[in-house]
Amino acid sequence: MLAHFSTFTRIDKKHRTKRRQKTLTQNQIPHQPCKPNTKGENIPFLEKSNSGKKSQYERERERERERERERERERERERERGMGLFDLEEQFAFYGAYHSNPVNIVLHMIFVWPIAFTFMVLLYFTPPLLTHPQFDFWGLNFLILNYGFLFAAIYGAYYVILDRKAGSFAAFLCFSCWLGSSALAHRLGFSSAWKVVLASQILCWTGQFIGHGVFEKRAPALFDNLAQAFLMAPFFVLLEGLQSAFGYEPNPGFHARVQAKVDAEIKAWKDSKLKKKS
Repeated sequence: MLAHFSTFTRIDKKHRTKRRQKTLTQNQIPHQPCKPNTKGENIPFLEKSNSGKKSQYERERERERERERERERERERERERGMGLFDLEEQFAFYGAYHSNPVNIVLHMIFVWPIAFTFMVLLYFTPPLLTHPQFDFWGLNFLILNYGFLFAAIYGAYYVILDRKAGSFAAFLCFSCWLGSSALAHRLGFSSAWKVVLASQILCWTGQFIGHGVFEKRAPALFDNLAQAFLMAPFFVLLEGLQSAFGYEPNPGFHARVQAKVDAEIKAWKDSKLKKKS
């Protein structure tokens, strides 16, 4: 009988030891309820397994933090571009990051200035800015100080501020476009002019979108910053042409510094694209 009692005591002690170990383990790793993510959705918390894999909640939190960091970097880039409105290097780097393919650059050289020219044709029919807007200068009695003139003046002044030499040439081209577009609009009349403008705009924009979709494989800059893209486009293609033809630089080392910024911007965009896919 004593032998049976001894055996029963050992079994009972063994069971009590197992229960204590189980209780201790549960106290060390308590059950954690569902935790909401940034969207307010409950995600069940899963403990790390013995293999070291991250839980679903941790993976979701990491993705959320990475997206927030990317949004913060994008906001910082927007602030820098806004502050550097008259910084030619920053503006050129911003636009250059969307136009690094040689074929796309050539297509923009062909189509950007015709877009500006035909837009001024349409602006010829806007209301005048002065009480006596029409004047006879060397027999050019069709010239009117309207919104087309204001468009050319704003663009020309902005380009001169960015760079005195190339900007002066760009301002000359802007006012030449105003003169030519006024003459063409005066000759055609509104009934024919709007058809010419529509056909030209469709052709030029199609060419540019082909350049981005087929060759650049990146959306145009206007999708990220509409005003900045429209303001900088004519001067960008002009500087590209001057640099290719004559090796012109606004200041020594300009293109090397801009190219470094363009490469960094493109790399950041590609990394962001890969993270979004993953």
